Amino acid sequence: MENVFDLVNIVFLVLAVVVFLKLRSVLGRRTGHERRPQTDHFTGRDTSVDAKVGVDVKTGADKSSTESVSSAEGAHQWGARDKSDWGSASQGLVDISEVDSEFTPEGFLSGAQAAHELIVNAFPRGDRETLRGLLSAQVFESFDSIITQREERVESVEYSFVGLKSADIVKAVIIQEKAQVTVKFVSEMTSCVKDGEGRVIEGDAISVREAIDVWTFERSVNSRNPNWKLVATSAAH
Repeated sequence: MENVFDLVNIVFLVLAVVVFLKLRSVLGRRTGHERRPQTDHFTGRDTSVDAKVGVDVKTGADKSSTESVSSAEGAHQWGARDKSDWGSASQGLVDISEVDSEFTPEGFLSGAQAAHELIVNAFPRGDRETLRGLLSAQVFESFDSIITQREERVESVEYSFVGLKSADIVKAVIIQEKAQVTVKFVSEMTSCVKDGEGRVIEGDAISVREAIDVWTFERSVNSRNPNWKLVATSAAH
């Protein structure tokens, strides 16, 4: 009887191996229709991971309710807003979308908002690693110089990002094969600078104030690197 059970176990084991090999041959085969990895064009992070929720920064599409479209289908799908709804920036945005099939204003703006929050939080902390990936070399050098001066004076910044009130594309152009998009951000925050002994020497850690930032992002339309970098900043308070 024991030999009978051993024989049955061997048969099931052989069947299991055969089934596994069949499945692997089918599931492991590429058909040429697999989705390409999706990348956040501001942070450079791979955002595919077969995510079922969230917003694709390239198209602005809600992943929980729609499937991503091919480049040919999505080249000029601008989302809820028509091309003429972008004011004086409309023609520039059209020009960019014609040379970058994955570009949409709404998708760009979604990514720009995320980049803005990352930058305004990283700068007070002196987080150079985060800033380096989001800023052009020239802007990073300027930010790094301010952080270094702060460190030399043994000063610290207490910063709290309350929220973004608005973000609007105000200009879009292609200059010498570089796409540039300028965004006006209006946000609320609290901020103060403390000396080495913890005394407030500038600002107010409690009062919420409004900050207006006008930032220009840029990428080469001929580059295989799709990431946008912050190349110019101005602010009014």
